[in-house]
Amino acid sequence: MGALPDPLVPLDQQTARETFAAILDGAHDDESVAAFLSAMAERDETSAEIAGAALAMRERMIAIAAPAGDTRTTTSPVKRSARTVAR
Repeated sequence: MGALPDPLVPLDQQTARETFAAILDGAHDDESVAAFLSAMAERDETSAEIAGAALAMRERMIAIAAPAGDTRTTTSPVKRSARTVAR
């Protein structure tokens, strides 16, 4: 992928997926990515952009096998949401 798209123009989901895929794959330097994301945040991201970014991240997830053992539910003091952790 060439240059990052104009961050002031909303992206469709496919373009967002391709853009974030390139970012996650290291195709752009840190300064360009920071400027792109900052400008995008200034105008507020669209649901299509968020969905495209999520797709790009999901395509790059690495499945892991959790070790067998006890699990317990804890509450995060920051998010106040329940999650299960292996112990």
